[in-house]
Amino acid sequence: MKVAGIICEYNPLHNGHLYHIERTRDICNADYIICVMSGNFTQRGEPACCDKYLRTKTALLAGCDLVIELPVRYATSSAEGFAVSAVNTLASLGIVTDLCFGSESGNPDTLSKVSDILINEPAEYSSVLKNCIKSGMSYPAARQKALDICTGITDISYTPNNILAIEYLRACKNLRIVPHTIKRTDKGYLTDNLYEHAENICSSSAIRRYINNNKDTSYLKNYMPEEAYSLLPENIINTNDFSTLLYSQLQNNSASLHDYLDVSSDIANRIKRNLYSFTGFEAFAALIKSKQITYTRVMRALTHIMLGIKKYDIHDTPSLNEKYPVSYIRVLGFKKGSEKLMKLIAANSSVPVITRPAAAENLIDSYYGKMLFEEDIRSADIYRYIQTTLKINPTAKNEYSNGLVII
Repeated sequence: MKVAGIICEYNPLHNGHLYHIERTRDICNADYIICVMSGNFTQRGEPACCDKYLRTKTALLAGCDLVIELPVRYATSSAEGFAVSAVNTLASLGIVTDLCFGSESGNPDTLSKVSDILINEPAEYSSVLKNCIKSGMSYPAARQKALDICTGITDISYTPNNILAIEYLRACKNLRIVPHTIKRTDKGYLTDNLYEHAENICSSSAIRRYINNNKDTSYLKNYMPEEAYSLLPENIINTNDFSTLLYSQLQNNSASLHDYLDVSSDIANRIKRNLYSFTGFEAFAALIKSKQITYTRVMRALTHIMLGIKKYDIHDTPSLNEKYPVSYIRVLGFKKGSEKLMKLIAANSSVPVITRPAAAENLIDSYYGKMLFEEDIRSADIYRYIQTTLKINPTAKNEYSNGLVII
């Protein structure tokens, strides 16, 4: 039996995602497709535009068979943390045979060559990287220059999806999961302007921007599957909806900012120096970023402060896969007819499978796992609070009241 994995956010789900799901089933000859999806907060350090239950429903309607939540600590991590933890989650199920992901490159050989450099870290790479950082370059820029020099590859751009693709390949090393990549044909990261995207494929960020700027969203029917479009709420959540909460957390924790995940001493000092210029979440992130610190890095740091996610070193180990351990599987929803899949997971998973949050306390036996789960519950409730108080979804339920999404 072939079981393919997809790592996603579906923020929101559009025609490009539908194409990816359909091609995954064909390329992998998959009997089932399992999605590992970010919950209510995403890898760019932003809240998802719609809650995880609605996005789970769109994934199942689009052809996925099972949706699993990636813990918020990992979902809001760097490209490495996001990719490795998601691949580890798929591997822990014990039944996933393939992984399929999109990339701007679409060339697995080129991406694999870059991935090998990151795994082996030859002396030349380490030396160039160190010197670039010393010269004042940000880590992403320094890494790109070091990779350019060490690989001699000139036809690859280190765009968001290519970076994630490289990390997926890196994480799959020494695992029994076969990676596949599909070339993205849309403009993706190049523009958030919906009208600049060709035909009926665009990016999720372009859709989010369009909704925020237009009352009439009927034009989006050209870019989204009918089921996904019909489920879109009239208003979506955006980052600035969390501004008051963030400011309160920054004020209350100004003396211990460095305790939070992704908050370096430099970021903590810049926050303190600029706190009284705070006017909103996104504007403050733009104020804190610098030549060495990217906007996305700042967004993740601020989100971790807001959600109360602190640094925690579980392993002092050189093994990449052991840096992001999986303590449990949280099922968000599945498609009727996938009972065989659920039974196989129950029989083969190396960690507990949680279908009801109330059962988590008895299933998770590690301190780290319980911390991950508590962070998920807390972040989901913060998201629910914003949904209800801003009347975006006045009837949003808490984690213990929401049941599984079954299609």
